[in-house]
Amino acid sequence: MRRLSHRFFFRGNLSLVTSAATGSGIFQRAAKRWQPHVALLAGIIILTSVVRTNLRSQHAAELRGIGNKAREQRSLEIEAQWQARAYSNAAGEDFIDAFLAKIKWSSLELSDFQKAKLRSRLKELLLYFQDPRFDGYYRLKTERLHYLMALSPWGKTLVEISTSKDQGGEAPDPQKTLKAIWNKFHAEGGTGHLPRVSAVCLDSIDSAVTHTNSPDSLLRGTVRKGMTVAVEAANPGIRYTGDLPTSTPNPDRSVYLHISFLAKANGSDNAGPVYLSLCWLEQDQQWGLSRLIADQWVGIKTVF
Repeated sequence: MRRLSHRFFFRGNLSLVTSAATGSGIFQRAAKRWQPHVALLAGIIILTSVVRTNLRSQHAAELRGIGNKAREQRSLEIEAQWQARAYSNAAGEDFIDAFLAKIKWSSLELSDFQKAKLRSRLKELLLYFQDPRFDGYYRLKTERLHYLMALSPWGKTLVEISTSKDQGGEAPDPQKTLKAIWNKFHAEGGTGHLPRVSAVCLDSIDSAVTHTNSPDSLLRGTVRKGMTVAVEAANPGIRYTGDLPTSTPNPDRSVYLHISFLAKANGSDNAGPVYLSLCWLEQDQQWGLSRLIADQWVGIKTVF
């Protein structure tokens, strides 16, 4: 009986093993049959994902292209409107007098003395725009004005000039430093474009007195004229002591003159707005150069 039981037990185990082996074989055969289908499905999923990603990228690129073309078309339409205005030759004999006559002096909240100094300063600035040279720029920027000279990071990268004192204890000469920057920036092969204004739409001249001098207040304030792409003239590092935040106990009462006009420059037919900001320097009793911003269509890229 023990032997029979033993044989029965052994044969039972053998039967179980055989049954498991048979099931595994069936599973393996089924897996082999499904394997091509699974691989095909995985390939389809991967391909679909890649196609969707590429389509999204392509769609985004197409949208950017459409947006860029729309902006370019709108820019052309705006410039065409500016160009359609009547322009006066900026080199004409009576141009400066005609320009100053278009300013609404009575609306400017300035003293008679400030207005007289402003009239004189604008005349000098318009003469400079007719024939922009370094000597004229330097005189407008610094003559009889209190200022600090500290090269901006842009100025430092433009020319290899150290702003630290030399061995004799003397700081670099401001005129030589600014002239090096001017020449480098406006030289052939440089990125600058002289602010030689060749024509102005006299009927477009607007002016206002304000107490803020941010680019936003200039471009979107009282003298706004619209803009496609703004190009601001760089300040190489001149800071007027009378225009520093610590120079007055009430800096919010600083006085700035904002003026704008449509112009053409350097003999080009392209037209666009030019924005100027001058700051009243109480210490010097004079107007200082603060900002010059022009539309890209005008083609002015200079220092100011």
